[in-house]
Amino acid sequence: MSVGVATVDACGAHDVLSRAAHTVVDQFATVLAEPADDLHGFSRDTCLLGCSCFHGPIGGMVSVVAPRRLCESMLSHMVGCDEHAEEFEQITASVLGELANMIASQVALSLEPAETVMMTPPTVEESTYDDWVTLDGSRDRVRLNVGGWPLLALLSLSAA
Repeated sequence: MSVGVATVDACGAHDVLSRAAHTVVDQFATVLAEPADDLHGFSRDTCLLGCSCFHGPIGGMVSVVAPRRLCESMLSHMVGCDEHAEEFEQITASVLGELANMIASQVALSLEPAETVMMTPPTVEESTYDDWVTLDGSRDRVRLNVGGWPLLALLSLSAA
C-alpha cells in the first residue's frame, strides 16, 4: 500500500477534499467561515455541474456544483468580463470546469504525491435544484460559502 492510500485512510476522503477545495477556491473568491445557506433562495436559478477525473494508482472524480450566478460573479471578478460579452456564457462554464480540475489535481497530489497521475479534461453541464438536493446528500461532499453563495464539491475514489 502506498503512502497516499494510507493517508486517505487516516484522515478520510472528506478531509482531503475539504483541504483541496479551500486551497483552490480561496485563490479566486472569498470563502466565508459560516456555513452556506442551502440553495432555497436560488432554487429557480440554473446550476452548473463540473466534473474532473484522475487516473493512477488511485482513480477518482471530483464534481463541483454551483449556481450559475456564482460562476458569473467569479468570472467578472477574475477577468473583468461583463455579461454582455459574446462568449460570456461559455466562459462562465469554463470557470467551474477549471475549479473542478484544480480541486481534482490537489486531491490527486494529496493521495499519490510520488506517483504519476493522469488528469482528464473537465466537463461542465447545466444542472437543476433537484440535482443539487441529491448531490448535497452525498457522504464525501464539502459545502463552501463563497461570498454568500453555496458551492458543493464531491469526491469519489477507487483503487486501481
